[in-house]
Amino acid sequence: MTTVTCGGLVAAVLAVSTVAGAQDHKISPNLPQSNGSTYWPQSCRTDTSTSATGNNMTNRIDGIYWVVTGLMAAFMLMASIPDVLRQPQAIEVFGHLGYPAYLLPFLGTAKILGVVAVLVRGGGRLKEWAYAGLVFDITGALYSHLSVGDPVSVWGFAVVGLILVGGSYIFARLRTPDRSVIHGDLAAA
Repeated sequence: MTTVTCGGLVAAVLAVSTVAGAQDHKISPNLPQSNGSTYWPQSCRTDTSTSATGNNMTNRIDGIYWVVTGLMAAFMLMASIPDVLRQPQAIEVFGHLGYPAYLLPFLGTAKILGVVAVLVRGGGRLKEWAYAGLVFDITGALYSHLSVGDPVSVWGFAVVGLILVGGSYIFARLRTPDRSVIHGDLAAA
């Protein structure tokens, strides 16, 4: 993909190479041909320094998003599968926290559905609610472990989970061009 700047507008276009008969199919009758292999307006300049090397900010944010989101998804799935399967260790931890075992499959399924909603392209509000649900779940786990006096070695995993979910959410917001981490009306306050 090559970034082309024409009159202040930036458009991502694929290079159009001519093949047999390509001269019969003009992209636009008003665009003069710059050379025999592609159709570009003469006033356009190409900037391949960022797109060819992958060093532009969008690629970096996308890369960080997928790494953090992948780690978050793996973390949440590893925490939810024992709940859904009602493993003895999960039942023991839940009993230690004072919760009934019948909540395990419900919470485990909710975590799995939340991870799926985060990983699916698009989603809008559903993805926002999925992030919120994951934060509620992990915050509740952290609070429960702190309430019963568990050591850092036990509740530290909840802190790692909150960092991963929070990081995934922040980078998801940074990836979308019409959104930011802080909305415009809140940023002005």
